Amino acid sequence: MATSKMRVEIPKNPKEELELAEQIYKHHTDVGAASPLNSMTDFNWAAEGPKVATCLEWHKKAEAYKKQMEEAYKERDLLLKGIDEAVKATRDVLTGINRSNMKRMADWGFVVIESAKSSGGGASTEGK
Repeated sequence: MATSKMRVEIPKNPKEELELAEQIYKHHTDVGAASPLNSMTDFNWAAEGPKVATCLEWHKKAEAYKKQMEEAYKERDLLLKGIDEAVKATRDVLTGINRSNMKRMADWGFVVIESAKSSGGGASTEGK
């Protein structure tokens, strides 16, 4: 009979990992001196365990801020649509008025980019 390989995965999601850490720490403290985790030399649950609750609180705070941020962007985008259209229409009107001297558009806050005029007006024949 073939032996099956088993794996024990650690969640990639921070909240789920913190919830796992919370369970580990609780079980570790429940078992007390008999806990096999007391033999770990590189990490100490007595030091790391109390940080789990604080870390979960910071995670919850970050999620609340993320939700507020998403709501703020949504409200901004609702207002921005009309403003964007007004800016484009203003550019179009001022472009028509200042066609002979586009640099005047800078007075309105627009960035005017001066590009070299193309010569010949047709497609290039280089490289043929």
